[in-house]
Amino acid sequence: MKLHFNLFLAWLLIDGARATDYFVATDGNDDNNNGHSISHPFKTIAHAIKKLSAGDTLYIREGRYHEAIVMSDVDGNENAPITIMNYENEEVTIDGTEAVDDISDGGWTRHSGNIYKRTLTKDVTQLFVDNTYQVIARWPNANTRPTDPVVRKDGDWKAEDGSWWSKDTTWAFADMPGTDFEGGTVEANPESHDLAATGLSFQGGSVILAMVDQGPGNGERRIDHHEAGANTFSHEILDDGPVDKGYSHSKTFIIEHLNALDQAEEWYYTDSTLYLWADDGENPTGRDIRARTISHALDMTDCDYVTIKGLNFFASNFKTDWEKTSTNIRIESCHLQYPDASKRILGDYAYNPDESDYQTSLRGDSNAFVDSVLEYSEFGAIHFFGENTVAHNNLFRHIAMRGIGYTAAILQVNKFTYNTVQIAGSRAVVKTNANPEANREQTYNLLDGWGFHQVQSDGSGIQCNSKVSKGTKRHHNWLLNSRTYGSRWD
Repeated sequence: MKLHFNLFLAWLLIDGARATDYFVATDGNDDNNNGHSISHPFKTIAHAIKKLSAGDTLYIREGRYHEAIVMSDVDGNENAPITIMNYENEEVTIDGTEAVDDISDGGWTRHSGNIYKRTLTKDVTQLFVDNTYQVIARWPNANTRPTDPVVRKDGDWKAEDGSWWSKDTTWAFADMPGTDFEGGTVEANPESHDLAATGLSFQGGSVILAMVDQGPGNGERRIDHHEAGANTFSHEILDDGPVDKGYSHSKTFIIEHLNALDQAEEWYYTDSTLYLWADDGENPTGRDIRARTISHALDMTDCDYVTIKGLNFFASNFKTDWEKTSTNIRIESCHLQYPDASKRILGDYAYNPDESDYQTSLRGDSNAFVDSVLEYSEFGAIHFFGENTVAHNNLFRHIAMRGIGYTAAILQVNKFTYNTVQIAGSRAVVKTNANPEANREQTYNLLDGWGFHQVQSDGSGIQCNSKVSKGTKRHHNWLLNSRTYGSRWD
């Protein structure tokens, strides 16, 4: 027995000795350095990740890393997880953007008026000028940015008129007889916003719809036909539209098109050309202008027991695959800004963005998102899908900024505790039908403002399907300032 114990102890010592620290730095070298010391770091995170085994730690030095990392078969175990983290609280940002100067063919030239243009060598989906988010050219205009603080009307949950989050004044209404979602036709109400009066054609642009009471709801479509001076236009019909779910009485929409580029801090991209009206209306040469060129910083498949800690994700995010092959992934003390971006400006239209390649996700069992911040998302916030999943002590702020989404911003999470949600365009915040045999917990959360861009009153702050609700604990939640339900059991 003593011999067996000594052998076991020796095995533990040998196994522990296998754990290795690796380092990455912006001035490192993937070819000549071994990455084992702070003085001989690798240059890229992607290269270092390929070296990791159970128990290893990858330390990332301060700086910005523009990488789209594919993680496959990166496996720790319960006793020896893999850790990927910033070194000694240094500021590490995985940046999905590139400087426009680095992806351009030629300089800025005047297009017309205050609008300048430039030919790019890469497709882009988001734009930032001096770190400020720029709005894709749209009609009707919103006179504030989605990142600005929300000012509510006195005594009302609604946002101030003329601001980004005001559905009544910065979306148009299609509650006219010619609107036929199933037929792909929209007729704008001129008493709300007079499309015909613009005298412009928006053919070839995009329409964002908020027209359906139930089902996937809002969507994005290409405008197939629109004549200048007309209040009616037609859009693409996708095969699996939610036409059997009923229509909202107000049928809200917005349009994105180059012809809608008519105010400062708007931009557009088409046919390899970037168009920008800068905040000062001047030629933007010399400004710090960055454009998003990737979707995901981390794309995980078949990964297990990996902790990602202390990283910033700017115009990038993480995801796991739909087959839910990655388990025990822990995202801790991370900060995500502008995590997702539609590709409709590139002509890529998803029927359901939540099932597209845009979303931040942690699909798989026993995955966790803790002590983190996620803000300024276009669609939802994060989708789980798996058993024993956790969202704990996070701040979700200004999510679903364009109102597009499925049924909830935070979907299919088992344990939702001590979170704060401030401002969501989606009609629901948390909804889960996942893991019906496991007890859920939805406690000590503050949800303040959701459903801003929804036309229907259906929705909720916290919800789970009645068929799988048994065993759920729900208490001490503060649910404020919304037109939809607070606590709901269906």
